[in-house]
Amino acid sequence: MLGAGRFVKIGIPWPEFFGPFVGVIEILAGTMFMIGYASRAVAVPIIVIMIVAIISTKIPILLGRNWWIFSLRHLDRYGFLSFTHETRTDWAMLMGAIFMLLSGSGRWSLDARAWRRSSASGNALADGE
Repeated sequence: MLGAGRFVKIGIPWPEFFGPFVGVIEILAGTMFMIGYASRAVAVPIIVIMIVAIISTKIPILLGRNWWIFSLRHLDRYGFLSFTHETRTDWAMLMGAIFMLLSGSGRWSLDARAWRRSSASGNALADGE
């Protein structure tokens, strides 16, 4: 089950809206991360998505039961070790998005290129050209 169907199974409200919405945000944000455009801005929705993913799908694994409005999926084992195993990708994405929020996209990004261009034109105006 993909998209809205998976969100129904987890217990996410309004799955017909949030399934496609989250998918589009993840694709757009990932593309913007790759080209280095507005990386700090798109890191924010990714951070929110990853926190919701951990809360909605991984906390039930940690507890070994349904939690709040979220359903537990079938696994061979539950508890802390299963939780850490299942969240490894979520933590990597969350920490990567936090890094992008704090550091920006880097010197080869479109953001850096635009910054250099605006700084150069600003310096030219300040020099009276």
